[in-house]
Amino acid sequence: MDLQDAVVALEIGSAKVAALVARPDAKGRLEVVSLAYGPAAGFERWRIVDEEAAAESVENVMGKLERHLQVPIKRLYLAFSSPSMESVTGLAMTPIFPAGRQIKRQDIHTLIQASRKVALRRGDGQILALPRHFLVDSQKMHTPPEGLGAQKLEVETHIVACPETELAQIESRV
Repeated sequence: MDLQDAVVALEIGSAKVAALVARPDAKGRLEVVSLAYGPAAGFERWRIVDEEAAAESVENVMGKLERHLQVPIKRLYLAFSSPSMESVTGLAMTPIFPAGRQIKRQDIHTLIQASRKVALRRGDGQILALPRHFLVDSQKMHTPPEGLGAQKLEVETHIVACPETELAQIESRV
């Protein structure tokens, strides 16, 4: 099977590990091609307490998926949760000079970066920063407003953060 257009997702929970492969069908909707799951070992309250057992849980599930697909998986999206995760909102605004000029990609990028400058708990790091919507002269838009003329551009960004130690532990094991 060719995985070029496919999405591989791995979800690690305290009770089970699950993985799936999906790819777009003819109408552009995601179709699940393969699914594998198994019990999670080595986790306690969303933390790795036994690295070998946790790694074996993930390897077992990924092995099932690879055997079914008959190809090695080299890239995936990881989903996990933790009670120590935090969600905050970042806001930023910038005037557009000269007033009425078209919004450039750089304006949007700079604004999103500014919206990510929020106070987090000590030791936390951002793992996701996703623009929820933009305001172009007070009109809400859900897509980047590149090319529109404006006087003022604003963004509301959804930010997810967790302790950097937890994130480093997960990244080093997957």
